[in-house]
Amino acid sequence: MMNIFTNIGWYLRASKERKKPSDGMRIAAEKAELDVLDAIEEMPGVISAWHAIRIQDPTRRIGAGEVDVMALTNKGFVCIEVKHWTGAVQMMDGDIVQEKLQKKRPVFEPLEKKAVHLKRCAQTLIQDDALEVITLVVLTNPNAKASHDVLQHPRVATLKSLSEKINRGFSDHEPLSTHTLNNYTQLAACFGTWDSLEYEGGATHIGDFDDQLMPQEWSRDKYQDIEISIAHGFWKTIFSGPKLSIRLTGWDGKVTVENLTPPLLIKHTSPWENGGIDGKGHYPVSYLRTITYGFQYDAFGEHHARRLEMNLQYPTEEPSISLDKEVHLKRKHNDAGRPPRIDYSQKFSPGSRHKGTIVKHLIGDDGSVYALLIALVERKVTGMLKMKELNHLNPEIFQMFYAEGKPVDVQVLNYSGQKNIQLTTR
Repeated sequence: MMNIFTNIGWYLRASKERKKPSDGMRIAAEKAELDVLDAIEEMPGVISAWHAIRIQDPTRRIGAGEVDVMALTNKGFVCIEVKHWTGAVQMMDGDIVQEKLQKKRPVFEPLEKKAVHLKRCAQTLIQDDALEVITLVVLTNPNAKASHDVLQHPRVATLKSLSEKINRGFSDHEPLSTHTLNNYTQLAACFGTWDSLEYEGGATHIGDFDDQLMPQEWSRDKYQDIEISIAHGFWKTIFSGPKLSIRLTGWDGKVTVENLTPPLLIKHTSPWENGGIDGKGHYPVSYLRTITYGFQYDAFGEHHARRLEMNLQYPTEEPSISLDKEVHLKRKHNDAGRPPRIDYSQKFSPGSRHKGTIVKHLIGDDGSVYALLIALVERKVTGMLKMKELNHLNPEIFQMFYAEGKPVDVQVLNYSGQKNIQLTTR
C-alpha cells in the first residue's frame, strides 16, 4: 500500500513540474536575436552566420562567452550583442545604458573581450594572427528611445542601420581570399552553443551540464538530444511503479530508445540564475522533456585539431567551400567517432614553427622578467621563451610587441612535455 501512495505522489509531482511555462521575456529576447540573424542573412557579403555561439575564453581553465549573433563576411567577423531594450537609451561614460535600469552594466567591454578571445582562438586553432573582428550592439525594440549620440555611435546599430554600420566598420578592409574564408569557416565550426533543458510547458534553461554527473551512457560525444517522457499512464504507474522512456538521438542521427527507473538527478548551471530544485543546478530527469548538448567536442581538443589539419587551406591550394550564404541556427555539427590522440611531441618537434600567444611574464626574485610563457594550444600546451632572446630590445619596443596577450612567432628548441617546451624567436 505504501508503494502505491509513493507512486501516486511521484506521478502527480512529475506531471505538474513538467508543465513549467515558458518565460515571455526570454522568448522576446530570443526572437530579437533571430530577427538580427535574419537581417544578417539578407546582407550581401555575408558568408555564414550563427546564433548564440560561445567563444572559449583562453584566459580561464574552463568557460566561454556567448555572442548573440556572429557572422563571417567577405572581410572578417562581426560579433553582435542584441539589446531588446525599451525606454530611453543614453550614452554614459563611453557606454550605452538603459535609463530605467538601476544597476548599470557595461555593454561594450564584455563584447570587445569576446572579440579578443576569438582572435586568440584563431592564433591557436588556425595559426592566424591577422583575423579581423568588428563588434556591434544592435537595438531591436521599436519602443526604445535611443538618443542621437547612441544612434550615431559606430558600434551601435538598429535593424535598419545594421548593414550600413557593418559596411562602415569594414570600409578600410580588402575582401579576404577564398582560402582565408575557408579557414575562418573551419574555425567557427570549433565553437558550440549552450547546453539546454526544456520542459513540456515550454520553459527552457540554458547553461552548462556537469558531464561528470551525467549517466555514462548519455555521453556528450555520442548523443546530441535526449528526450524524456513518462513511460506509462496514471494507473499503470500506480501499480507498476515509475518508469521513464528515454529517446537518445546521436550526432549521426541514429536513435536509441530505452527505459529508465527514476530517480536520477543531473546538474545544469548558468551564470545568471541559481536553478534546479536546490538552487545549485540539480534537476530530476523526470521533470524534463528534452536535454540538449550544445557542442560535441572541446574547441581545443583532439577532434577539432585533427579536423583542422585535414581542412585548413593555404594560398597555393584550391578553395573547397562555396561563398554562397550558409546560415546555421544554433549549429549542430558533427562527425561521429572518437579522434585519435594527438602526438604533441611530433607536432611540436624541435625546429617546428608556430604562432603562439604570450600569456604571462614570468618574474624572478629580483623583480625582473626572466621568461615569457607562451600558449601554443590554449589550455593544453605551453612553452617558455627566455628573456635573453629579447634583451636587445628597449623597454618601449618590448611592451609594444611582447605584452601579455600579444601574438608571437616561435620555433621549438626542445620538447619535454606539453607544459615543458623551450622556444626561440629565431
